[in-house]
Amino acid sequence: MDISTTTGIDVGNLNLIFTFYTIGSVIGQLTSVLYNKKFKALNIILTGFIVLIPITFSLSFSNTLVAFYILYFIAGYILGVIWIQANRNIIRSKVRNKDRLTTIALSFYPLGAFAAPFVASTIVSNNLNWRILYYIIILIIIVIIILYLTITRKVKYDTIKQEEVLSFKEIFLYKNKNTIFILTAFILIAYCISETVIATWSPTFLRSEKMFDIQSAALFVSIFWISIIAGRIIVGFLAGKIKTNYMVLILSGIAVASMFFMFLSDSKYFIFIAVIFAGLGFSGIFPLLISSGSTIYKKGKGMLLTILFASANFGISTSSYLTRFVSRHNMTLSIFLSIIFMSVTMILVIFHIFYKKRFIDREIKL
Repeated sequence: MDISTTTGIDVGNLNLIFTFYTIGSVIGQLTSVLYNKKFKALNIILTGFIVLIPITFSLSFSNTLVAFYILYFIAGYILGVIWIQANRNIIRSKVRNKDRLTTIALSFYPLGAFAAPFVASTIVSNNLNWRILYYIIILIIIVIIILYLTITRKVKYDTIKQEEVLSFKEIFLYKNKNTIFILTAFILIAYCISETVIATWSPTFLRSEKMFDIQSAALFVSIFWISIIAGRIIVGFLAGKIKTNYMVLILSGIAVASMFFMFLSDSKYFIFIAVIFAGLGFSGIFPLLISSGSTIYKKGKGMLLTILFASANFGISTSSYLTRFVSRHNMTLSIFLSIIFMSVTMILVIFHIFYKKRFIDREIKL
């Protein structure tokens, strides 16, 4: 709103910057592994962040819609490349319990998602220029670069000779493992649709159908992200003690049950209690799927991560179209998409468990 007022750009058109950012991010993730042919992961990440500084600085001076579109696309591309490289380093590390490591690492994403709106609202509420937000981002980028130069560059796994970019045929050698990987990708799509509906559409539903005020709707989302952070801490302790598939099944079951009570209730306080359990249910599913899916094969982890994150992005981008289409016919059904797709997640996980027991585990025993 503030950017629109200052620049005179229509809010609807300005909102499309997120579409350009997402497209750039997806392309960046898909092409990230190509840079590993010649460069180390650390060099790719540092170069990306350094280039991101002038891009962000340029955004603080942007006044035209075309400039926003182009700069957000480039920023999305750079961050997409960095995202794959950073997660690839996590998977390549010598820590054996990858489920716990991935869960802890990806706990910082919901923390950022929780903190970002408060930073933006603080700037707006104090009548400060919205451009200051980009200067804060630059400061954060500089801190990240310093941390990479002082801490991450000393980590031994980053000095390992870079893997060659393998072809699909060289990675996906076994039919049964390929099926498990494809199942994991589809589970991620279903999960991300469900999570995105809750995180982005539930405030609109609560305001229109449950008569929540703006503050209560915002509090709902904040509680959801806080619960995800708390849940990932708990899952981090349990990782390695409970099999990944069973943990994902339990968590998805908790999420489905909580959402049923949450959206069928008319009590504001009961809805707030239910969203706590929903957040705990959602918490560990994504990092556990990323960890297990990217370690199915010993080689080509960069390619595996790329496909998995592309699947997640497909789910995220699809959810907005689904909610918009369904809400035109039935508002309640639009929010129940989160329950429907989390139920699909449960069904696919059950199939995943039985398939793995029948084919993969049997092959290992033989």
